[in-house]
Amino acid sequence: MEFRKTTLFILGIIILGVLGFFFFGSSPSSNGNVVVGNEDAQQVTLGFKDGNYYPQTITVQAGTPVELTIDGSVTGCFRSFNVKALNIQEYSKDPSEPVRFTPTKPGTYRFVCGMGMGSGILLVK
Repeated sequence: MEFRKTTLFILGIIILGVLGFFFFGSSPSSNGNVVVGNEDAQQVTLGFKDGNYYPQTITVQAGTPVELTIDGSVTGCFRSFNVKALNIQEYSKDPSEPVRFTPTKPGTYRFVCGMGMGSGILLVK
C-alpha cells in the first residue's frame, strides 16, 4: 500500500512538472548568436498548426541577422526556439519579443521546442 502511494505521488509530481513547463516554459539565457536591434534582419514568423510549428521549413541566408517572431497561436514550450547545432536557445514570452540570431554557417538544422515535442527545419543558404 505504501509503495502505491509513493508511486502515485511521484507520478503526480512528474505530471505537474511537465504541465508547468508546457504552460509556463523556461527562459534560457542569451548566447553569442543573438543580434539585437538590426533593421536589416530577415523577418520570419512562426505559427502553430496541426500540433506543430508552421511553416515546418524556414529558409534564411547565412551571415544575415534573423528576427524570428512567434505569433499568438504559439503557446507553452513551443515559445522556445532551440537549434542545438547552432547553440541557439531562446524563449519568446509573447509575440512582441522576437528571437534574434545570426546563422553564420550554411546547412540544414533542426529546430525544436523546449520539450522536443515540436520541430522544424532551419535551412541556411
